Amino acid sequence: MLDYLVTTELDILNTGVKPTFVTARRQEVIDISLATADIVTDVIGWRVSEEESLSDHRYIKFQIRSDHPIQPYWRNPRATRWDAFNADLVKAMEGRTGVGL
Repeated sequence: MLDYLVTTELDILNTGVKPTFVTARRQEVIDISLATADIVTDVIGWRVSEEESLSDHRYIKFQIRSDHPIQPYWRNPRATRWDAFNADLVKAMEGRTGVGL
């Protein structure tokens, strides 16, 4: 595994020794998170979650820092220009159905 990581220039994000694989018989840190060097400094808060995953493997949670703010996408249907929408739809569907709108 180490040889592979050296040839791909991937970094291991795991921090701590909390097990990622848990059964009644054993607990191991067997799951790893990998990232390229250009994003590794933007990954923050990497952790193994206590949340029930319904699996032997625990959830791994983290955040990615970004300079680009994420705007929620929302459209007001009352402000829709339905005439323009219908014209665009007819143009896009032209020749596909044989039925006019």
